[in-house]
Amino acid sequence: MLGRVPAPIRPAAAALAALALVLSACGGGEEPAPAPVVQRQTAAEAPDQQQAEERRQPAPEPQEQSLQVQEEPAEPEPQQQQEQEREQEQERPIPPLFTYLPPDATETPEGIPIIRDLGSPPGFGSLEWRTLWGIRIIEFEELLSGCPWRDCIPSIEDPRFETIEEAAATSTDAIPIVHVELNGDARGYPLDVLTRHEIVNDVIGGEPVAVTFCPLCNTAIAFKRTVGEAVLEFGVSGLLRNSDLVMYDRAT
Repeated sequence: MLGRVPAPIRPAAAALAALALVLSACGGGEEPAPAPVVQRQTAAEAPDQQQAEERRQPAPEPQEQSLQVQEEPAEPEPQQQQEQEREQEQERPIPPLFTYLPPDATETPEGIPIIRDLGSPPGFGSLEWRTLWGIRIIEFEELLSGCPWRDCIPSIEDPRFETIEEAAATSTDAIPIVHVELNGDARGYPLDVLTRHEIVNDVIGGEPVAVTFCPLCNTAIAFKRTVGEAVLEFGVSGLLRNSDLVMYDRAT
């Protein structure tokens, strides 16, 4: 709130101002009485009369003061502002994760038939996967359990890198790496690291990428992690298909 706030009036001045308002109200004239001129008075001047006037005359009501106040919207409290931002975030439409495949499609764009049923794979399918097993392109018999739970082999979400000069102090030219380059950003992923983690969720040249390596079939593949406007993060499912790593995305 912005506006001019009057300076505090001393008790004697308040009594005289109140008395002037009463006299002007009883005058009955059409023209408003001029504003009283309040002169400063020390506390030693007529203290008894001052106290008597204060007891007889009430102080002016706040609404009788003529103040020009310019109202402005109050700033929201930090907690209230955060709650408003969360509500606005919840109201925003969430883009579909899989925009390339219609929900009623019977086959993929490559012509692979889509299986739709209420089944779930025996054994590991009964675990807390929260996965919609009933939409798939393979039979359950093709899946094997390599380890009993998801993320039994931990993926890397925040990789740290060394320069070529720093790596030369501890590595040799005989160490194999997976080389990925996007938009002028070239990175190398040593196989001794990928063998223990199998998946690296990284951003290369501004592009979200999952760099994967399966030690069983000795194959490295890099995938873009974007589907529509969504950026997915992948982990090791613990399942195998044709003795090969099966990933899962942590969003769906």
